[in-house]
Amino acid sequence: MASSNEEDEVPVIQHSREQRWPLEGEPVCIVCSRYGEYVLDETDEDVCSIECKTVRLEILKKSQSPLAEKKEIIKSTDDGMSPEQLEAFYKMMQLEVRGSNVPGPITDWSQLPLDPQLRSNLHSSGFNTVTPVQTLIVPAILKKRDLLVCSATGSGKTLSFLLPLVQLMSLLPADPVVLVLSPTRELCQQIEEQAKLLMKGIPGMRTALLIGGVPIANQLHRLKSNVKLLIATPARLLDILTNHGKSLCLSSSLQVLVVDEVDSLYQMGFEEQLQSISKHLPSKKQSLFFSATIPPKIETLATETLHNPLFITVGTPNTSSVNVRHIVLWVEEEAKKKHLFTFLKDKDTFCPPVIIFVNSRKGTLLLAEAIDKACDVAAIALHGEMEQERRSAILSGFLAGKYEAVVATGVLARGLDLHNVKQIFIFDAPSTIDEFIHQVGRSSRLGSKGWAITFINNTDKSIFTGLVDLLEPLGVDLPAQLLHHRQNEVEKRRRKRMLQDKTPKVNYHKKESLLSLIQSSSKRKH
Repeated sequence: MASSNEEDEVPVIQHSREQRWPLEGEPVCIVCSRYGEYVLDETDEDVCSIECKTVRLEILKKSQSPLAEKKEIIKSTDDGMSPEQLEAFYKMMQLEVRGSNVPGPITDWSQLPLDPQLRSNLHSSGFNTVTPVQTLIVPAILKKRDLLVCSATGSGKTLSFLLPLVQLMSLLPADPVVLVLSPTRELCQQIEEQAKLLMKGIPGMRTALLIGGVPIANQLHRLKSNVKLLIATPARLLDILTNHGKSLCLSSSLQVLVVDEVDSLYQMGFEEQLQSISKHLPSKKQSLFFSATIPPKIETLATETLHNPLFITVGTPNTSSVNVRHIVLWVEEEAKKKHLFTFLKDKDTFCPPVIIFVNSRKGTLLLAEAIDKACDVAAIALHGEMEQERRSAILSGFLAGKYEAVVATGVLARGLDLHNVKQIFIFDAPSTIDEFIHQVGRSSRLGSKGWAITFINNTDKSIFTGLVDLLEPLGVDLPAQLLHHRQNEVEKRRRKRMLQDKTPKVNYHKKESLLSLIQSSSKRKH
């Protein structure tokens, strides 16, 4: 690779995952679309690392053709890559794909047959490069495949389903065509904002945001405006379907169901609502399920019920992003505030804006007030019981720099694109590892680096073994109290007993409601 005069001082990046994403106008790696910091001498192409150089040269070697004629081979579609090239590409992008008739990946938006206005909106919104999660999901959705996708938070998965679905909706009549279900109001708002960026200037494209905390009358009025995209929380959607059925009928027009943060919907008590919603959905549609974590029970249900699905994993499933750097501290309950204040008062350890996660509404209010007084840091509380207008105002102020710290419950843990946040404090550890993964993911968006500082003690035993399993392989320095805690031995014995039990045990009662939704969303007429 060509090098600069500074290369003796700055080590060449070895692996693609260590390279950042490109800014507008910067060169793009021919293999993985990250920042093309180096030039491949053999072809004059841009690559991001030694790893991408090796992959690119191997692809060119196996092509059996002159190098100069093969510069665009990685940008070919379904029939353009050999099995060896696909294997190398998937390895490079950290993609794992299971299923039959897998569509060919893309590495550039120019490969897609997009509406000209949509293509213009894509670039004007700053979406200039294709992230790993988008390389395969976008073409798969355009091929009308059912999907179960596990991708790290901040990876670009929202755009991966919105882009092809906006293209689909631009070709169809003005009726509700796509339904996106998401667990929180804030995430629904974010999805709608991104959808509107893509839809701008395309005739007949309208959205309806159906969430609680705001008057339902305005939403019912909006549904009369030839809406094509519905974005909803389960509770508000069910309210409209049940009590205002004349305002919304999905049984004939709906073609695509998207369930974002599917694990959260399953874990947060939405089972009955999902079961009721499923009765209003047509049996023939495309179903797309997304989340940063996919518990085994969800994957089992998808295997049993989705129609010829593709299972797509980006990175290592159910793990923390490699871009998050962790500090885990053993701190007793009575010392937590003192430790937190020490971080916040030191300009070398405080990197605003930050999010501080606690487990209760009262905890957000008390801690935010204490931080404001003791640390001279502009802090604000945010929790799920606030009025929606207030929650939205706090988020807007946080993104605009009005607040240096937000003390929040899990309302901020799911999917929100808080791109300016580089530091997270887990003041109260969550009860599950899946929730921990979502929380620390707020500090790492689209490949950016972030810090997660976690306080733990004996009150957090339920996640001890999970924390060790998650963070030890990443080389995180863990407290001795955690590593040698008796709870880890108890969990090891429990796992050993489970392995010795040859008869799998399934809790059918818990599966019933989500199974109903997936079955309703996945049946096909042959």
